[in-house]
Amino acid sequence: MDDTIRLACELDPLVANFSIATPFPGTQMYDTVKAQGRLLADTWDDFVFFEGKARFEMPGLPAELVERKWKEAYRRFYLRPKRIAHTLTRKETWLRLPRTVRMAWRTVMG
Repeated sequence: MDDTIRLACELDPLVANFSIATPFPGTQMYDTVKAQGRLLADTWDDFVFFEGKARFEMPGLPAELVERKWKEAYRRFYLRPKRIAHTLTRKETWLRLPRTVRMAWRTVMG
């Protein structure tokens, strides 16, 4: 996870999205989690993957750690001084100020 965050910061694209892996039924990941870990989803509604919630745990990889690293990824990428300065100098930032403020709030507050 740290390597992914570090790579995103090195590549420095305009936008970065980070996701938590989701072990959907019928996938190899699902079978692996069922065999070696613990599934934290009971119904299809639990498999929503964009809420920042881990849907599984593996030995040495608790859900809390995955969720914390997901939040950390956004903070480490978007709260770098260079990134903030670049955002503040973009015309789009000011044209879409309400959205910019909302996204900044989510990034800082989680």
